[in-house]
Amino acid sequence: MFQKASERSRAPKSAAWHRSPSALSADTAKNIREMVSARSIAPAAEEYAAAVAALSPAYAAYAAALEANDSARAQSALDELKASSTREQAASQKLEQVCQRGY
Repeated sequence: MFQKASERSRAPKSAAWHRSPSALSADTAKNIREMVSARSIAPAAEEYAAAVAALSPAYAAYAAALEANDSARAQSALDELKASSTREQAASQKLEQVCQRGY
C-alpha cells in the first residue's frame, strides 16, 4: 500500500512529471539566472562607469583650452572628448545588451 521513499525515487517517472517544474528546480533556475546575470553585468557596468568617469576630465580639458583661446589644445581636447564619448556610448550599448541577455 505505502511505498518506501527509496522505491518511489527509483520508480519510472511519466513524461508529464519530467515536464512539470518542481518548486526546487524553479528556485534553482532562478538563482542560476541571477548569478549568471550578476557575473556578466558587473564587468560591463564597471566598464561603463569608467567610461562615464573619463568624460568629466575630457570636458574640463576642452573647457580650459577654450578659455585659454588655445585652438591647438582645444582641438586636441575636443578629439579626446569625442573619443571618450564614443567609448561611453559603446560601453552603454554593451551594458544594455548584457542586461537584455541576462533577463
